[in-house]
Amino acid sequence: TNFRFTVPKGSEAEGFDSLEDFKGLTIAVNKGSVYESFLNDRAEEYGWDVVAYGTNTDAVEAVATGRADANLAGATVSAWAAKQNPRIDLSYEYPTGLVWAFPFRKDDAETRDKIDMVLECLKTDGTMAALSEKWFGVTPAEGTTIVTPTPGYGTPGFDGYDDTAHDVTCDF
Repeated sequence: TNFRFTVPKGSEAEGFDSLEDFKGLTIAVNKGSVYESFLNDRAEEYGWDVVAYGTNTDAVEAVATGRADANLAGATVSAWAAKQNPRIDLSYEYPTGLVWAFPFRKDDAETRDKIDMVLECLKTDGTMAALSEKWFGVTPAEGTTIVTPTPGYGTPGFDGYDDTAHDVTCDF
């Protein structure tokens, strides 16, 4: 669940590699989103102008038509937008340290473990990376959770996580 900037295709902002690089720019965002809060919380520090739109599609269009210098959204949403719109491209990906997780009943470790093992197989056999490349045009970096199984069962840091070490097996 990293955050990702999209910028006009061919702009110098394609090569940005930090929040600092966006100082003083106008950034379009989906109104009421976590991305809007993130930007507003840092607006004074970075001097950017945050412009909120009713939908992320409108925020992306603001970038494509020159009304904003960048858009901030979720990494997969941004990748999809860039793949669908030839007027924009991906820029800096801000690592949040957050992950998505599936909820399971606390008393159903068996189902949690089975789902986790399937996801581990999809990661280690390259399926998850291939899906990312197919749908988003993005090759995931080594070590990221989309291609690297986390230790134990479940999501570290969440209720119900079991840190028991195990080998990845794809025999179902």
